[in-house]
Amino acid sequence: MPSFNFVKKIDFTESFRVKNIIDTFDLSDDSLKQIFKGDIPIENMNWNIGVIVGKSGTGKSSIAKHLWSDNYILHYTYDNKKSLIDNMPDNKTMSEITECFTKVGFGTVYSWIKKHEVLSEGEKMRVDIARAMLSDKDFIVFDEYTSTVDREVAKTASCVSQKYIRKNNKKFIFVTCHSDILEWLEPDWVFSTDTFEFKNTREFLRRPKIQIDIYSTSKRNVWEMFKKYHYLNTSLNNSSKCFVAFLNDNICAFYSYIHFPHPKSKMFKREHRLCVLPDYQGLSIGTHLSNYVADTVIKKGYRFITTISSKGLIKNREIDNRWKITSVTRKRPSYNLNNKIQHIKNVSQKRTTVSVEYIGAKNDTH
Repeated sequence: MPSFNFVKKIDFTESFRVKNIIDTFDLSDDSLKQIFKGDIPIENMNWNIGVIVGKSGTGKSSIAKHLWSDNYILHYTYDNKKSLIDNMPDNKTMSEITECFTKVGFGTVYSWIKKHEVLSEGEKMRVDIARAMLSDKDFIVFDEYTSTVDREVAKTASCVSQKYIRKNNKKFIFVTCHSDILEWLEPDWVFSTDTFEFKNTREFLRRPKIQIDIYSTSKRNVWEMFKKYHYLNTSLNNSSKCFVAFLNDNICAFYSYIHFPHPKSKMFKREHRLCVLPDYQGLSIGTHLSNYVADTVIKKGYRFITTISSKGLIKNREIDNRWKITSVTRKRPSYNLNNKIQHIKNVSQKRTTVSVEYIGAKNDTH
């Protein structure tokens, strides 16, 4: 059983002013030290996520470092002379790295080649989680979790991270002063340094229901706040029908579709743009938004199609029975012809693309 019983002395430098404070307030040797004693009985538990939570100064970090110094992480160090993707472990493949980025909600492709120092605080936190997930350690103690990010961002990041941690059967202990993320992390156990109580919270803490509000919009300039996060062409077709999604009164996603001219039918509509802001990635908001819009379109008698190359989106629609794969185009490299390199004109031909059609599902609800 992880048990701790240690004394932490207040570290100070002797000076005239310090001595004056000690004498004026009659500070004794006992008042200049803290005693930490307790148990965190997890040795016989089947767990993936634990939390040490409490107010500042209650000993969270001291206890975590005392018990698990070899697994303790405060902040990773990044080489800002390199792009973020080059700061990831050398023994991991590009596929493993990009999948991990996506799974922890860091899905903005352009940000993968940025330097760490220019990322937002929310992005930095997700990158740290990804780097911990990509390490060879199966047990990580993650300190100051969500300490520098907006509270809504902290909740969404917690929801996304806990799913990926459990899927990969890792063990994470999050050390935090914020209790508002507990339901979103759904930890198996919680130790409070406010009360020094341990609680088995498995099956008791559940994520609050996420409700998004979807609206059609004619304000095309709303795309301006999304386009820099889209992984392909950032232009918006003038004839596109646009929609936005809100989570807790905060705009979080954009979606649009256009009419698709087909030689045999006028009844086709095609997905045009789908983008979720970085702070809300990983919550399946994009999935619900696109399914909702596609459903309203086919109920009007149209057919709804799209061609996608995002690996995450392809995988998502492969397992969603509301979408049917109609064709797959494998990536083709440049090739030699008469000793000359013939470059592919269409950039999409450099990637695997998948064509899908929304067919809906029985008893479908949104």
